[in-house]
Amino acid sequence: MIDGNLNIVVEGVDSLLPLSCLEEVTGDVYVGNMTSLTSLAGLESLRATGSLTLSLMPNLTSLQGLAGLETIAETLSLSESGFEDLTGADSLLSIGRLNIWSCAELEGVSGLESATVGSVSVWSSPSFVDFSALDGKSLEGFRADDLPLLSVVPDVDVEGAYGLQIRELPLVATIDGVSAGSTLGTLVVENMPILTSLGNLDALTNVEGDLSLSGLPGITEIGTLSGVSVVGANVILNNLGTSALGLISLTSVGGSLLVQGNESLVDVTGLHGATVVGPLATITGNSMLEQCDAEALGAALLDNGFAGNLTVSGNLGVCN
Repeated sequence: MIDGNLNIVVEGVDSLLPLSCLEEVTGDVYVGNMTSLTSLAGLESLRATGSLTLSLMPNLTSLQGLAGLETIAETLSLSESGFEDLTGADSLLSIGRLNIWSCAELEGVSGLESATVGSVSVWSSPSFVDFSALDGKSLEGFRADDLPLLSVVPDVDVEGAYGLQIRELPLVATIDGVSAGSTLGTLVVENMPILTSLGNLDALTNVEGDLSLSGLPGITEIGTLSGVSVVGANVILNNLGTSALGLISLTSVGGSLLVQGNESLVDVTGLHGATVVGPLATITGNSMLEQCDAEALGAALLDNGFAGNLTVSGNLGVCN
């Protein structure tokens, strides 16, 4: 056992066999910057660690060698390496957080079917297509970002501080399999050109950070968010296809409110009850929203105590 951290960063090393007796690391294990390493053989006896980071190893294609690893208490981080999937660590029972980024060959997270995972984040991995190993899991957070070949998001329940972030998925048309509990750390859905629904978010009442819906021209209604009453940071509603903003229960916005560039928007009365305490309230560039209706929203925000910079412009017509 190592009581502390273990860092293995030795260029030219192509084997971890000298570690074959290692069973536990109480702190973090970092293995990285080793272009000659092609296998994790030698770590078969490792049962538990605080965190495990595998980074900058382009010739490492699998987790074979971690067959005995059962618990990663904190974070499993995989980045800028040659992984194709996560098979080889099938004995993993518990992972605090899974973070994967810039793994150009990685196609999915198969191998995690039996593991309990706190949160999952996968981004900037151009070959990634398969989240099915997560189907049916309950997570504290889920992030899928900049995955150009992904067409299906997993069926997961999300509730907790890490929130839900889904961005830059050009082939995803629906996230109906995603459901949320009453509280999310953040809710961000952005730049999804063919997305037509926001999933099952009816139970959501509190977003502790940002609520951002942006670049979603196929979203024609957001009634699934009608129960949200409190947003701790910013509310951003930009470039949506909806005619009405269905946040009818929203009473408190801890940051700014931005309603911009919504070409089909005609009704903003659902926001009249919101108290905005941040520095900005912007209602601009909504080409079908009558300027008088936009100004009525601005007046309601002022009546509710808004004291920041209010901008209402570029909407339909002129209000006399």
